[in-house]
Amino acid sequence: PGHYIFIGRTRTYDELWTDPVKRKNFQGIQMKFEWGPLEQREGVYDFSDIDNTLAYFRKMNSQYGVTKRLVIQMGDKLFGEKEYNGPAYMSFNGGNPKYEGGYFKEDERGGWAVKTWLPAVNERWQMLITELGKR
Repeated sequence: PGHYIFIGRTRTYDELWTDPVKRKNFQGIQMKFEWGPLEQREGVYDFSDIDNTLAYFRKMNSQYGVTKRLVIQMGDKLFGEKEYNGPAYMSFNGGNPKYEGGYFKEDERGGWAVKTWLPAVNERWQMLITELGKR
């Protein structure tokens, strides 16, 4: 419960601890992590970006004597992206055909969404969430 700040991957979030108003009024940060970098090869997961973010939270929480939380949003949609950012093993360029690209392009402005209606894609998505949940 409480209020969380949603930030993009490139924004700094030090102000959650250093700004007294934000430190008092917000419980943490919601941050989006994209599927592609988390599973670059089928069944091989790299959660180091999440681990590093959590380590930073632990350090800052200890330094400021507070408990701020990280809410992880798993990226199944990409807005405004011109290039595919899903797992490479699903891509149209050399990926396994059973995934049919894994994502579909939403419109000419850019943007992709996961083909969750395909059983093979949905199974991989569920495996990603399951592996993350084991941590």
